[in-house]
Amino acid sequence: MLLHSNFIGFAEPLAKHVFTQLVQSIKELHSRGYAHLDIRHENLHFNANCNLILTNFINAEKPGKDGLTSCSKITMEYAPPEARQANKKQLNKYNAFKADIYQMGVVIYSAMTNVYPQFGEQSLMKKNLKELNLTDELSNLILKMISPNPEDRPTADEILADPWFSLTSHPCSSKLQIGPLEFKELIVYIREQDLQRVEVEDRLSDGAENSLIKVGEILCGKK
Repeated sequence: MLLHSNFIGFAEPLAKHVFTQLVQSIKELHSRGYAHLDIRHENLHFNANCNLILTNFINAEKPGKDGLTSCSKITMEYAPPEARQANKKQLNKYNAFKADIYQMGVVIYSAMTNVYPQFGEQSLMKKNLKELNLTDELSNLILKMISPNPEDRPTADEILADPWFSLTSHPCSSKLQIGPLEFKELIVYIREQDLQRVEVEDRLSDGAENSLIKVGEILCGKK
């Protein structure tokens, strides 16, 4: 189930379609003063119209004006460094909204690379992203979102204003039809499709564009 750079797997334009809805959801939540604090694959679902639904608000809270929280229930793989430190010391609080941004970064990073980011291994994370031949815009955005320094992470508004979102959309992102399922199931589905396993050499050939469009049509329910 590893998304190898030599195959068309979780395609970047499709990732944009999914990720846009997630960021918009968090933007709305933050605008109301709430932080989710449990953004992970298992809490992301799609309805029959391929609209992303964020679930499980057990950890959600409304921090004070300083935005700080002492929540210790963040899933470890998605916990930002400052949350892990705070939990160990049982003293320090951390910014809940910045933690949400980090978790969204982990969602998209792990969806593309099939590994979780490791604190203190920025060079390895850059290497993993580079091997996927992603656009510089997406790689840079992900790295900003999972920055070990919470002050370097963008807000939801800043993410949506990032240049990456103005790049080409998925061939049929407005009418994807995949039925109700979990986000993690979508990743597995895409990676297991034989038609997705198109080597880079084929993708870069004269018929490359048509190959990618065919993959998009399969995902859209077209035959």
